[in-house]
Amino acid sequence: MDHPAGPRSSTIDETSPQFRRIKTLAHFNFYAQLIANGYGLFWAHSILVGWEWNQYPGHPSALVMAHLMWPPTVLFLLFSGWYGAFRLRAGTLWRFRFYLLVALICLGLFTLYELLLFQKVVMDGHPSWAPPILYPIVPVMVLGMLVLFTLHGWIDRILYA
Repeated sequence: MDHPAGPRSSTIDETSPQFRRIKTLAHFNFYAQLIANGYGLFWAHSILVGWEWNQYPGHPSALVMAHLMWPPTVLFLLFSGWYGAFRLRAGTLWRFRFYLLVALICLGLFTLYELLLFQKVVMDGHPSWAPPILYPIVPVMVLGMLVLFTLHGWIDRILYA
């Protein structure tokens, strides 16, 4: 039995302005994730364009760990964006809400990692091209977290109205 003031996903109108606003922001989130992750992947693998730089000098285990940890995170972020853009329906708001929460946590951890990496790059005197490339990464990730947080709040507003 549902609580009277509890969630109401079965009575949500998919043509309502609130649901259309969520769909629009979910589409924006997906395309922003594609662009941001493409940018990050390109610069994370700058050796492919001939720029020699190793962010883990003398620490091959850290390099292996980063490659075991971050690709699944990036794939999940892309999956949650895709789900919101193309699979979101009134009946799946709960599932998408959960995906957003997990994506927000993943993106928060990823942002912290990038912030620490940026500090290391600046403090250790890595190549001069590295810091300007890393400048936009953390602010873009914080904006991504704001988008996810906003989507989560809008969904809560619909589900608990």
